[in-house]
Amino acid sequence: MRASRIVLIAAVISMSASLSMAGGRPEPEVDEVEPEALEIELETRWITRQLVGQTVRDQDGEPIGSIDELLVDLSSGSIGYFVLELESEAIPFGRYPVPLQLVLPDLEADGVILPVTEPEIFNWAPRMIDFPEETRARAWITEIDRFWRRSDAALEARAVAPGVRLHAEEMTPSAARYSEVTGAHVRGGPVLEAERLTGLAVYTADDEPLGTVADYVVSLNSGRVPYALVATAEDRLHPVPLPLFLRSVVDDSLVFQASAEHLHAAPALEGNDVMPERELASLRDPQWEEATLHYWADIDVRTLHRYGMRLVPGLTLRHETLVLQRIVNPFHQELGSVEDIIITHDGRVLYLEIGFGGFLGLGENRYAIPISAVDVDPYREAIILDLAREELDVMPLLEPDALPTDDPDWDAAIRAYWRDRLSDIVGEAASEAFIEAVADREEAGAIRARSAFGVEVTADGRPIGEIAEMLVDVEDPAVAFVVIEVVPELDRDRQMVPIPVDRLVLDPPQDTAQAQVTPRQLEEAPSYLPGAYPVTVEDRLWLDQVRAYWNDLD
Repeated sequence: MRASRIVLIAAVISMSASLSMAGGRPEPEVDEVEPEALEIELETRWITRQLVGQTVRDQDGEPIGSIDELLVDLSSGSIGYFVLELESEAIPFGRYPVPLQLVLPDLEADGVILPVTEPEIFNWAPRMIDFPEETRARAWITEIDRFWRRSDAALEARAVAPGVRLHAEEMTPSAARYSEVTGAHVRGGPVLEAERLTGLAVYTADDEPLGTVADYVVSLNSGRVPYALVATAEDRLHPVPLPLFLRSVVDDSLVFQASAEHLHAAPALEGNDVMPERELASLRDPQWEEATLHYWADIDVRTLHRYGMRLVPGLTLRHETLVLQRIVNPFHQELGSVEDIIITHDGRVLYLEIGFGGFLGLGENRYAIPISAVDVDPYREAIILDLAREELDVMPLLEPDALPTDDPDWDAAIRAYWRDRLSDIVGEAASEAFIEAVADREEAGAIRARSAFGVEVTADGRPIGEIAEMLVDVEDPAVAFVVIEVVPELDRDRQMVPIPVDRLVLDPPQDTAQAQVTPRQLEEAPSYLPGAYPVTVEDRLWLDQVRAYWNDLD
């Protein structure tokens, strides 16, 4: 048995390497995982609907409640929280969202162990009141995280290697803080209840229906969510790794990044909407796991996120949504924050400008990062860059006086670095796109987007307003719209009007811009009040109206 589990380790490594060659990201160097840890990983594997209702015990083995729900983050491929319905002499009755790091699998019986039960903690711990609606609110998640970071209960968290947690019988508290061990599972957000995430329709990239998501496979030990179980019309359940999906936030479906034939030929379990109990044993069988990993490792899919799935590309974000975002790597090491975006005169995005180090802006190093090297979506509280912090030491700096508008070689060293490095981070496809769009460009110079804010815009020699914002398509990547705050003569409410970037000509030396629009077109164009730009996913429909308006004028 132990020999077969050691083979499993090789399979895991094989899959990681294969995904890297297929466009995925290489695994960062971490401490070597002992075979016993993977034994625990498989032994504690369940599907979500079979976990709900299982018993919660304290460290003395006494029942204190049950598992009410799991809050799952598909973006990072991990459990965010267990929602535990608890009541005991020490704990008032309630549904408590408890971080993964404080919940241990019960190896002696079905269920979990909650070693942290101090009254002074749970008298103040947040409870689920408006369940499940409150899980949609970022402020709610922030409040939960803030409580557990401050609580002395965080000292009960186990310091672990990424993807591995200690055995349930090892109860000795360590000095590791909650914020330190959460690095194993970077949340892209939002965390949603597992029940709501089942039943999602699954399509190919060509909109061919494949089935629905029946459930998710989870490990109580590491908190990983390795597979979504796709139910097909043939009464089969196919466990598919999460990185092989894109999640559409518009119609709440999943897009499978391979073909229908790949799915139908994949390893499968019996059942459709419901998995028979005997099939659960397959998920814990090292030989089944090895065969499944080998199958998916051979599928050449350009996975863009190693642990979980990404949102379907195409969303357009405000410049101010991108800047000042934290940059972290998948293990939650801080790599800096976005200070600006660097664009060409025609609006193509060349780099994110990030700052790292220093104090209050003093002594801070600046770096130029291709936007294709990071994961960006409107729900993230941080932008993910798959680099070890030490790599910043060898990365060329972005000099403070860089970006002269007439110098085509201002970033020669930066371009050379990313030409050689980008394929290792996000794959050959992204590297080729960078070389075509950035590394081999010949036009002169670039500007920082923020330097264009406040620039006066004229049309037919008449002032019509000034540049107040830019709306950036992070997947193209380019500035899609320049937002003009129009002058009172055109609109007494000083409306914010997005116009396509190709209708604006910037003249940085003169600090002006000329718009190829008429006052009448501005008056009738879709607009919004200052500070009221839509930021939710649903407002993609509003942007479609903006695009349609300007396209109809052509």
